[in-house]
Amino acid sequence: MEEIHSIAIDMDQVIVDSLKKAIALYNRLFNKDITKDDLVGKTIHEFMDKNEWIELYNKVNQKGFFRDLEFIDPMVFEVLEEMNKKYDIYICTAAMEVPNSFEDKYLWLRENLPFLDQNKFIFCGFKYVVGTDVLIDDSPYQLRRVRGQSIVYTSPFNAKMDLPYKRVHNWKEIGEIFL
Repeated sequence: MEEIHSIAIDMDQVIVDSLKKAIALYNRLFNKDITKDDLVGKTIHEFMDKNEWIELYNKVNQKGFFRDLEFIDPMVFEVLEEMNKKYDIYICTAAMEVPNSFEDKYLWLRENLPFLDQNKFIFCGFKYVVGTDVLIDDSPYQLRRVRGQSIVYTSPFNAKMDLPYKRVHNWKEIGEIFL
């Protein structure tokens, strides 16, 4: 691996489990019972009609949805804190898709990862413009135009995809690579 100085890390489905909360909300709103296992190789959108999608999106886009998310993995804090001592860490989240998530995500990061530099929180659309040495993301769409190294974090929808990127399944594996 070539020398690495800067790493951008996606927030949703890499640091926090926003999908878990979205599934719970969907199930509650529409009296359904889908699980993450049901989503392997699929997106949550495939389970919805247009009206359900609009209603779920409107709820997710309300202030507060992103405020109390859980870490996706119990090792996130420990590994990220150690990585932050060794690399320039940027949190890079595609907040343009859910504009009311900005404040929630910012406050969540400040409270839950206080060792990170708030000036390295990037709320954007296309992540390739960030230009770090590495991007860790669950979205193949975001990884495809990155100039540096791309690492895909396994999420239910991408679990069956054959991708040309190094794949990690958890934060223990991220720690093994970077620490």
